[in-house]
Order: sequence, then structure tokens, then C-alpha cells
Amino acid sequence: MKRLPRFLFLALSVSPAFAAQPAIEDHEVVAVSSHASDDYVRTKRPDGSWPIETYAFGEGGLYFSSQRDDSLEGVKFMNVARTIAGPLAEQGYVPSHDPAKTRFLIMVYWGMTSGAGGASTSMAYQAMQGTQPINVIKQGPPPPPPGVSNMAAGLNRLGGGLDSVQTGQLSAQVQALTLIRLENEARDRENERKARLLGFNHELAGTIGFEATPLRHRREQLIDELEDNRYFVVLLAYDFQVLWKEKKRKLVWEARYSIRERGNRFDQQLEAMTRSAARHFGQNSEGLKRQSFPRGTVEMGELEIIGTEPGK
Repeated sequence: MKRLPRFLFLALSVSPAFAAQPAIEDHEVVAVSSHASDDYVRTKRPDGSWPIETYAFGEGGLYFSSQRDDSLEGVKFMNVARTIAGPLAEQGYVPSHDPAKTRFLIMVYWGMTSGAGGASTSMAYQAMQGTQPINVIKQGPPPPPPGVSNMAAGLNRLGGGLDSVQTGQLSAQVQALTLIRLENEARDRENERKARLLGFNHELAGTIGFEATPLRHRREQLIDELEDNRYFVVLLAYDFQVLWKEKKRKLVWEARYSIRERGNRFDQQLEAMTRSAARHFGQNSEGLKRQSFPRGTVEMGELEIIGTEPGK
């Protein structure tokens, strides 16, 4: 039997989650993708507010990329949980104290994806450059001309040598081109993996075949975004009662949102990016949405641990 995740029952009080820092720019763009199961539909009340639904948090964990980032390394699960609790509450999702009355287990994952290096800096492309013919060879003064018979023999030897050089050069070019193809295939696989993690996958799949068309800029924009370092959060909301009583995982809704790492810090932008993405929580975003939000942090309440339920 699969081990079930640990979860926390939390209460919101008032103290800052992260210290506010000066913003580098005024605005940033968050990319959001969300999906809800067909049997989960939310309807606002007559006053425009959302009906209250309760949850417990589950720690999904930090996603480690190949690069270190000090704005992530000091962030613990409780920092993330207390920071996203406010935007969740604005959408009608509130922490629960009682397992019997808890609607969702919201698993929380966060981290940073690492971008890809430019093609011109790859080992394969450098190897390819190394196979190109050299047009100018520096050398000393030419020797005196040989006799006729010696010249004929020398030309024969030279011809054989040129054939050997050309064959070796062609072989090196084929090897370099093979390396380039393999690197490009690995790059495509990595971009597809990141697209699934960040919620870009349907958008990226929709641009297949655009490479040689006037619409290629749409695919290029997505690739550029994927190959930037990006801070992200993934929320997976499971049916708590089904998980608790039947030990089965039923995913009800999910949300994936991210911003570029360049010019940002995760600990400073987490609250703002979550607040901007929160309008899609529990909803179908109908594709990838990009929304501008003001930089900076807002002081959020602190979460008090009411109790824990161990994994089983």
C-alpha cells in the first residue's frame, strides 16, 4: 500500500511571513494554469463571495534544480503555507481544525526550474566548429621547387593525404552533427518535462508545427520562457474524506503558477504571485494565463499548528 502524506491542521493569526523588501521593478508577470475535475463546480453567493470550503495542508516539498538559490534555501514549508493561506482565504478556502469537516488536502510543492544554455555554447556545437576547414595556414617560406620526378611522386603522395584528411574531416562533421541532434532531442525532452511541471504543456503542444510558419514566434516565446529559470508553486487539492477514509487519492483541482527568476527573489514575490494566481484556484483557466502583478510583499498572518495526522 502506498504511504499517505502527512498533513497539518492550521489556524491563521497575524505576524509577517517574510520581511518586506524593496521592489526592483514595479510589475512582474505570473503564468498560471489551473484545472478542476468535471464534478467540482464552484458558484459564487448572491453577494459575490465564494462559499467556504475547508482544507488541510500537505507538504509536497522543495523541487531542487541544478542551481543554488538563497531565496529558496531558507524557505521552509511553514513559510510557504502561511504565505499562501491568505490568498486561499480570499477565494473561500480556509484552514480546518477538524478532520471530519475537512474538504481538501492541498499538497504544496515549490522550487525553481533551471533554463537551458544557448546552442552556440554547447559542446556539440563547439565540436562542430572544430571540424570546419581552416582557410589560412601560417607557415614559413616555401622550399625550393623539386625535380620533375620528385614533384610527380610528391603530388601522388599529396593526393592520397588530402583524401585521408577529407575523409577524417567528414567523419568528424558527422559525429558533431549527431551530437547536435542528440543534444536538441535532450533539450526538447527537458522542455517538455518543465512544461508539464509549470503547466505550459497544452500551450506548447498547440504550437507543434509552427516552426516554419509566420506563427513560429508563439512557440519561440514559450521555449524562451521555459528555458529561463522560473520560480514556481504547484497546488494539488485532493478529496480529504476519500483519502482519510478510503486511502485513495482523488484529485479535485490543481493550480500551477510561476514567474521568471531573473530580477526576483522567491521569498519576496511568493505572496504577490499567489494572490495574482488565486482567482483561478478551483477553476479551469482554459489554458495558460499570464497576468501582471505589482512587485513587493504584503504582510501575511502566521499559521498556528492545531494538530498533525501522520502518514499511514
